[in-house]
Amino acid sequence: MSSNFYSFVEPQLGRIAPVITQNMFIPTEPALPKALSALETLAIQLDRGANGHRVRRDYETAFDALRARATRFAGRPCLVMTVGDARHVQIYGSDSLYGGVLPRIGLTNAWGGDTEFGFNAPVPLAKLVDFPHAQLVVAGPVPLVARRALAQSALWAALPPVRAGRVAYLPDRMPFGGAPSALRFATHLVTALDAA
Repeated sequence: MSSNFYSFVEPQLGRIAPVITQNMFIPTEPALPKALSALETLAIQLDRGANGHRVRRDYETAFDALRARATRFAGRPCLVMTVGDARHVQIYGSDSLYGGVLPRIGLTNAWGGDTEFGFNAPVPLAKLVDFPHAQLVVAGPVPLVARRALAQSALWAALPPVRAGRVAYLPDRMPFGGAPSALRFATHLVTALDAA
């Protein structure tokens, strides 16, 4: 299974094994439904269609359970990002895998702007001032240099979500990883919100 990002190597991959391409990351189109559909598509191509339907059903059931747990957080929009350095973040839109998880589990993406293939980067840290009521969700580890600089940043410290303790740090760093990455992100997010 491959995506449109790897079309340039399909001839080489095709010499090793059949290549199935499914475009999951298209600007303005939700990625999560495509990732879930890819499970079934791959299973059908491998003559395991019933297994693919069962696996997809299992994912949908898991997302439904997380949605039930996340109900009490539905009123606060989430701003999902990764931190590149102490002055810039990468923000995930509705056309990203992480952004698509939010509505699937009953949450709202605070970022309503356009993105390029799921994320918008670099976004100046000062832009976060526009989201005073958001739950900040930092996906993936923050580079050590950026972590130290943020700890000393007056701007970061002054952001209303930071002052209010509404920052969740998640270990996830696979925004293009498909259904397993989406479920892992959703699980970590709901667990972090529960613990706050």
